[in-house]
Amino acid sequence: MAVIATMACVFCLAAAASGKGGPTTTVVTAAHRIAPGTTITADDLVEIEAPSDLVPDNALTSGAEAIGRIATSGAGSGVILTRDDILGDDSAAITPGAVVVPIRIANDDIISLIRPGGTIRLFLTDPLTGEITGVPGIRVVTIPQPAASGSGLMGGSTSSPDTVLIEAPEALAAQIATAAAGSTMTVAIE
Repeated sequence: MAVIATMACVFCLAAAASGKGGPTTTVVTAAHRIAPGTTITADDLVEIEAPSDLVPDNALTSGAEAIGRIATSGAGSGVILTRDDILGDDSAAITPGAVVVPIRIANDDIISLIRPGGTIRLFLTDPLTGEITGVPGIRVVTIPQPAASGSGLMGGSTSSPDTVLIEAPEALAAQIATAAAGSTMTVAIE
């Protein structure tokens, strides 16, 4: 996939340099894979010129728009980033001592009831003992929406409709992330 993305970037740059590709627009792409919940830095981004007719309407046009923001969905190397891929100005600040963790929720009916800014209770299952622990008061940061088909050059967001970004105390983040990596999470709405 990285080879295809690199070849597409080279093609776009060559077309832009030759002047035969039509008008271009500066866009921001992922320099490498960016995981959901990651705070974006300058090292995560590359600005390129892309054919304007292939650029999504909400594409980022300056790295400054993303630096310091949190990725709401995963993006592969070379993917054009859009405003849907980062938390916006209207997102609540992350509480000091907390981190953003992506989780997957299996039940579409439950996910449709969850709202950013609301709180949920996570139920974690210990894989060794089978013991279930409830973690109350987990704030929902955002619910990334899947990219629309044909979202632009080299793909777009790879988010899943079952992904939720939550704010978790740093002391519990590893436990939650480990549980989330192995399976979908069970939640209750508080």
